[in-house]
Amino acid sequence: MGAGKKVAIGCGGLLFMVLVALFFGVRYVQNNFGLTTDPAKIEAMAYEILPVRIPDNFEPVFGMHMEKGLQDPMAIFNDPRSRASENNLVLFARTGVFDHEAMFNEFDEGGSGMRIQIGDDVAGEEETFPVVYAGQEYQVVLQEAVNENEALQRSMVLVIPDGERTILLAVSGAAEDLPSTLIQEILDAKITTPPVAEE
Repeated sequence: MGAGKKVAIGCGGLLFMVLVALFFGVRYVQNNFGLTTDPAKIEAMAYEILPVRIPDNFEPVFGMHMEKGLQDPMAIFNDPRSRASENNLVLFARTGVFDHEAMFNEFDEGGSGMRIQIGDDVAGEEETFPVVYAGQEYQVVLQEAVNENEALQRSMVLVIPDGERTILLAVSGAAEDLPSTLIQEILDAKITTPPVAEE
């Protein structure tokens, strides 16, 4: 057998092993971290984090648990109608008690690659404004910046302590699509019946 055939067989075997490893790797992540793109499961995961109604223009994209054993859920939604930029909404719950900065860092270090930010150049300092949830007042941190298309971007991040866990609710995208009232509107849209995710 020629050297060329030996190399080809070797590469084919290696490719097969890589595909098998990827298959079992994906299965491992799905089984242990609840990775899903199923809209119903993402909506159920969002309800598990915070029982509020997500605005209709945001569609479920991705959901998972950040810790093995189906703990620390994260649900990501985006607005497919957004043009100037991608408008995202993220709900994330982390076991433990964190202040705003620590929770922000936990979200980033969780390996999500979706740290809520709008670029290195921020137009002005961070601003905060109050919102009310379950009779308690919390502060939303707002940042704005102009992107490469000279469109004003906005990021709003809310952190809510919830017993032995901490919840993060964040939206980012085109400022014209994300009024400062949006966070309060989401918090006011409570739902009592959890979405049903089919098995």
